[in-house]
Amino acid sequence: HHCRDPRGNTYENDESTVMLCRLGGGGLLKIRVDMLSDRPHAVTNYQLQGTDGCYESARAPGEKNRVWLRSHAPEPTAWTDLDALATDFLPAMWREHAETAAKTGHGGGDFFEVLDFVRALRGEAPVPVGIHEAMDMTLPGLISQQSILQDGAWLEVPDSRTW
Repeated sequence: HHCRDPRGNTYENDESTVMLCRLGGGGLLKIRVDMLSDRPHAVTNYQLQGTDGCYESARAPGEKNRVWLRSHAPEPTAWTDLDALATDFLPAMWREHAETAAKTGHGGGDFFEVLDFVRALRGEAPVPVGIHEAMDMTLPGLISQQSILQDGAWLEVPDSRTW
């Protein structure tokens, strides 16, 4: 697809992109991003799979977020409503602001990021994301663009801690 950036320059961009990342411990991470298509907006759909647990976010209005944790599973194949585990795992601040956060978009995630930022500016809490954590979240996407330009070649993501 031909796209135009804010300066008016054209560039090619697929409407949907998949990034596969091999993690340091051997795991595989898949991220699918759809920024340009005319299909329904779905930016808060998440699936996490691990040895001792998994999570799936709700995909449609009225559905519940669900989780399976080996340590909390009533049955080996039974999902649990994520809200049922809130008191066991969710920090008090998140429980206190859950209703307000839910009204702010992106599943409430933006609310807590802004709240953490403001608390850090006021000196009430440490900065929750340092430079290296920010680079951990940024560099894979930048390197994936290089991979696209190299026909999907597997590329090493640098660790900013070694620079």
